[in-house]
Order: sequence, then C-alpha cells, then structure tokens
Amino acid sequence: MSVAQIRPLYPHHSHEKINTLKEINSMANTAKRALAVNTFRLREGKSPEDFVKFSAEVDQPTLGDQEEVLRFRAFRVLGDAEGGGVGFEFIELLEIGDWDEWIAVRDNSPALSEVRSGFDELVEPGSVRCSFAEPIGRSSED
Repeated sequence: MSVAQIRPLYPHHSHEKINTLKEINSMANTAKRALAVNTFRLREGKSPEDFVKFSAEVDQPTLGDQEEVLRFRAFRVLGDAEGGGVGFEFIELLEIGDWDEWIAVRDNSPALSEVRSGFDELVEPGSVRCSFAEPIGRSSED
C-alpha cells in the first residue's frame, strides 16, 4: 500500500486548541467527541486551486468559528509515493466536540450556508467519504 503525499492548506485554527498527543488521546475517552476524516474529489471542470481558495477563505474560517469544531485541518493530496492516484484529491480532518450536535449545525445553521453551497458547487457528491478515527497511543517502551 502506498502513502499519499499531502500538503496542508492554511489551517484556520491556532495550535492552542489541540496541540499535544495527550489532548488528542483524551478524545478517545469522551463519548460524543469524534475525529472525522473526510476524503473527496472535485467535480469535473473544477480546479484544485478553486477548492484551495474556498477552503482558505470560506470553509476553514467559518467552520473554525463553530463551537463544536475543536480542530479543523485541510490537505491537498498531491499523489501517492509511487506516482499513481489515490482516488481522492483532498483530505479534511475535523475534531468535533459533539457529533450529533455538529450534524444539526452543519446541516441547518444559516451561518454555514456559504460553506454548504460552496462545497456542493466544487465537490463531486459521490466521492465524499467520512471515516472516524481514534489515536493510537505510544507504548511505554518507546
């Protein structure tokens, strides 16, 4: 299996929100918290630069202002280490305080209407995948 090369887009959040492994590991013990990994491709005719601009100017700042979004990073995938494709062009990592509450805000808040419409305009709907992850702690022998 190859490793994709990724380049972070400009993160909106300061490193003060979550910046240590201890803080990230603590989320595994919090029932409603979630670390979501979104992957997706763009619609035909949309350029990666279009999404980078949208992410940096609209998506990241707007989502970063939402109470339930504890951390948000976006990455552009440049390809895999062997030079092939990976099936998606972007990755977003979101740490969410309460997943159920976030879904209600994400889908209904007027504050996110520009994010929803921009995402829908740029992203191929059938390509969007949301997976949940949890950190793996280091062994005490390391």
